[in-house]
Amino acid sequence: MGLLSRRRIPTLIQFILLITLVFLMLTFLLRPVSNHPDEIKYFGQNIGTAAVLKSEGLSLSSACLSRDILNSHEVQLYSNRLPSKQYYLTIAIPTIAREIGNKYLMKTLSSLTTNQTVGRSKTDLLIVVQLGDEDQDKRTKLAAEIKEKYAHLINEGILDIIQVYPKYYPSFDKLKRRFGDSKLRVKWRSKQVIDFSFLSCYCYGLGKYHLQLEDDVIASPYYYHKLKDFIQHYEAKEKWFTLDASVLGYIGKVYHNYDLNEIASFYYIFFDEMPVDWMEYTWREIKGQSGRWRFRAASLFQHIGLVSSLQNKKQKSKEPYFDNQTQKFLGLNPPAKVQTDLIAEKTKLKAAYEQGGGYFWGRCHHKSNCFIKIIFEKALPLQRVVVETGGNFATNDTIHHGSLKIGTYPNINDCVHYETPSPETFKKGTLDIVFPQKQTVNCLRIEIQRQQEWVFIREINVWPGRS
Repeated sequence: MGLLSRRRIPTLIQFILLITLVFLMLTFLLRPVSNHPDEIKYFGQNIGTAAVLKSEGLSLSSACLSRDILNSHEVQLYSNRLPSKQYYLTIAIPTIAREIGNKYLMKTLSSLTTNQTVGRSKTDLLIVVQLGDEDQDKRTKLAAEIKEKYAHLINEGILDIIQVYPKYYPSFDKLKRRFGDSKLRVKWRSKQVIDFSFLSCYCYGLGKYHLQLEDDVIASPYYYHKLKDFIQHYEAKEKWFTLDASVLGYIGKVYHNYDLNEIASFYYIFFDEMPVDWMEYTWREIKGQSGRWRFRAASLFQHIGLVSSLQNKKQKSKEPYFDNQTQKFLGLNPPAKVQTDLIAEKTKLKAAYEQGGGYFWGRCHHKSNCFIKIIFEKALPLQRVVVETGGNFATNDTIHHGSLKIGTYPNINDCVHYETPSPETFKKGTLDIVFPQKQTVNCLRIEIQRQQEWVFIREINVWPGRS
């Protein structure tokens, strides 16, 4: 079975960094607290920087400020959230203006809030957009732009627009130069870590789960319901610290909300050690989840940005598998029996056809040609068929050579006659055929040829036409 290729820190460097981080953390936690204005101090239940809280002789406990400060006008630019309300999910989006403007962020917000992506369950999620520009005028302008377009979401308590509390930032004058990064890049990534730390603090305590996104993504249709299904699957299965609803960078990372305080503090202490996505990898390793990635078969968020917030940096990365279908997940496939001669690996073929996030994994037995049959309960006009193979944890297990045949003249468990309706074949593991004439069929047969690898059937989507 194929495994996901991931961009990781080289093993030796990773080990050295891990030991260094643990040593620094112990040193930081055990030393006496000074009056340095950039240190974080703990005072009863209120957390704040020494510039805010002047108490002496206190030990480090959290990088998070008090909720009074987080809810103040110095942080909240626009919010109508009830202080006592608890959400199922908080969605965090840090953003910085780019040379091309804010078009990425607006696409991201639109994608996250349309009925086609979130359905009608908006009231139990909170989207927090954090404006990170150093220029106050840019933050004010962007906040007004977001408010003008999404005032209804702010009024409903679904969208908060915030900025980092000014005194939260440490000094960026003497930063560690690592990995051959330029001085400009080191400052950019160090500030980014602090921004993520503060955003985690703001969301801490507001919900049950937390989703970290970037400001240049689009969401899968009905992503919210798919994400709930993904979370519930792992909650019933095992203890976890991080789930990956997407693969790239810091997109689609899911946490228990109660871990955000710890994450924020870890980031704050080591803000200039490494980029924030490496920091996240290191945190999950410390928590014991090293090498145990919890990927969804197809990502719920696709990266669309080409221009980075770092000057002159381009980024063209895309999610290899993006879930852009809903037919099967929502249970809208026509009722049918499904059959195959593939040998299953702890899965059932119906999981790739029936409602939910299930899939099928199997292999051909002593031969390279296999089949999948779908026998409908009654004849129906056919509009479209999409078969998706391969996935984030099965990158090599795609169908390379295969075709679709439609069957008529049914008998008890099959159709008597099959024909090929289209020359279309699998491309990069996907078969997508549209039937403009809406042909009436009783069966579908997916024929797999010259298949030497395992086969991962992520989902089969069938759209019936109107009679």
